Amino acid sequence: MNILAIDFGTKSIGLAWCETTIGAILPYGIIKDQKIDELAKLIKEEKIELVVVGLPTGLDNKENTNTERVRKFAEELKLNISCPVVFFD
Repeated sequence: MNILAIDFGTKSIGLAWCETTIGAILPYGIIKDQKIDELAKLIKEEKIELVVVGLPTGLDNKENTNTERVRKFAEELKLNISCPVVFFD
């Protein structure tokens, strides 16, 4: 299974890729300026089957403004791709 992990930042999106049969997670690069269309194209071209988005919470494990921003990004991404999107803290 091809999995893409996303670290959504205010200026760029960090990516890591995992192919479960080899059991390794590899850095996959950065997308500048939060371009969802560019990310959706990459997901399709690389035949990604699952997207995992890092969900930041506060030190008290409660959601905050940053968490809301990441959730909004993930919802927009879901509209542009066909594979599942899940969160992981």
